Amino acid sequence: MITLKMGEVPALPDKFRCPICGDKLALEIDAWTSDYDGWKAEDSGVHVTCVSEPDITDDGFDDWLNGHYQMPYVDWLPVDQKVYDWLEDNYRFTETPSNNELGF
Repeated sequence: MITLKMGEVPALPDKFRCPICGDKLALEIDAWTSDYDGWKAEDSGVHVTCVSEPDITDDGFDDWLNGHYQMPYVDWLPVDQKVYDWLEDNYRFTETPSNNELGF
């Protein structure tokens, strides 16, 4: 089990890819819950998005958004769940410095 400080986000393994275009994913965690073995990401707080997402001001943003999020519950919810399960199996979070920062 790897311990990170809240706010730190682990890099996703390459096995997690965009369900639409196959590009890499970016991870965001915005909710944690306390458990017997430390803080963990809440399932509702784990969000992934494709790294190919253009800036909202780009001309192609609307087309990208419509193409990538036409059916979010079909395409993205299963990916979010798989990433959550991976986090659950491999990571806990702490409000204090992580073991990595302490040199352990």
